Amino acid sequence: MTRRARPGSGTPWFAVALGVSLAVVLGFLVLPVLAIFVNTSPARLVASLGESESIEALKLSLETTVIAIVIIVIVGTPAAFLLATRSFPGKSIVLTLVELPLVLPPAVAGIGLLAALVILAVTFVYNLSAVFVTPTPSDVASPEPLDPVPLDSPQPAEAPPP
Repeated sequence: MTRRARPGSGTPWFAVALGVSLAVVLGFLVLPVLAIFVNTSPARLVASLGESESIEALKLSLETTVIAIVIIVIVGTPAAFLLATRSFPGKSIVLTLVELPLVLPPAVAGIGLLAALVILAVTFVYNLSAVFVTPTPSDVASPEPLDPVPLDSPQPAEAPPP
């Protein structure tokens, strides 16, 4: 049995390209952490943990982590078990939808999530206002049409009575 050579193993430029890409990745990972310690001493970092903003940030991080873990355990684990052990029609589509956020850039995923949440919030507020705003009998008897003029534009002057 003959052994096939790995692709690019015989070319020196490939090894250089791998080394450069590794250096870029390590730079993106190490430079932010290094910048923290270069600009601030470790004693100041430890002292800042007692500030109210730091405590609030740590509490928020802990709360969101606990909520995420509970959701993952309750929803994610059974879903992962189902996807790993069962076959069903449309499984490849479901797997694609599950894996899609992993390949999207974080900014795109964030904008999509923001857009979805804004739509849900507007729908919720609209439906909530429909519940709490009760029409009066005069509103039902003679409804006035909505004015299509935007609120920030100057309103037209009223015509004098004939």
